[in-house]
Amino acid sequence: MRALILAGLLSATAAAVPVTYRLNADNNRLTATAGGQTVTLIDMPNQVPRAYFAEDHPEAFSEGMRMYDLIVRDFDNDGTPDALVSYTQGGNCCPPSYVFVSYKPGSVVRISNSFESWKTPTVEVFKGKPVVKVRNEDDGVIDRYGLSGGKAVRVDRQPLAELTAVAEMRIRSFDPNRPSLSFNVGGDAGKEIMTCQVWDRWNTLLCGIKDRQGRVLLKDNLGCDRYGILASKTRGYNDLVCGFDLVGRWNGQTWVFPDN
Repeated sequence: MRALILAGLLSATAAAVPVTYRLNADNNRLTATAGGQTVTLIDMPNQVPRAYFAEDHPEAFSEGMRMYDLIVRDFDNDGTPDALVSYTQGGNCCPPSYVFVSYKPGSVVRISNSFESWKTPTVEVFKGKPVVKVRNEDDGVIDRYGLSGGKAVRVDRQPLAELTAVAEMRIRSFDPNRPSLSFNVGGDAGKEIMTCQVWDRWNTLLCGIKDRQGRVLLKDNLGCDRYGILASKTRGYNDLVCGFDLVGRWNGQTWVFPDN
């Protein structure tokens, strides 16, 4: 019996063929190569696979779409690598969609259902399997997606932790008749003034800060659902928070937020 089991394991190991995935230079064709043979998995200009270009298909590929963020892992732990790829029509109206694509030599190409993410997600290990970690600020959560049975499955959801502010402006409670708040962010005798307006296109806030002499300390060019003043300080000035936890720190002239 042990000999039979060992033989079966050796046979399965021998049958496993390394698979590599590649996006072309135009980002509109995804291929897989295994055993010296290259197969086209997704071809936007030539509408491959054809079914995914039907208007009523849930993923709704189209000829003009581009693919980005190719990440390769064995997401379903079956011994053969899978690809995670994003696709988008371009512009900034909507977040990119992400799908798992699996090619196993001698089998059919499998493309999962999609999920969305504005930012390139990260991959981490969750309960022994690689998962995709998606920050969803619209719902205020961190979602984790895994690949199971050829489908993208949400395996975990956790609330986003919000940094506590000592003063703040929020889009959901914003009163255009009271668009400003004053706070001593510099530690001197005078208070600075934060003034906000609604960015109608995205239903978010644009807030700037001026000192009492009218000098601009922060330009109103970053959209945030919440602008807050934190108790922590950098170079003597209170840190700011955008949204849940994006922190802006004083550099001697203005507050600098990391790329988001």
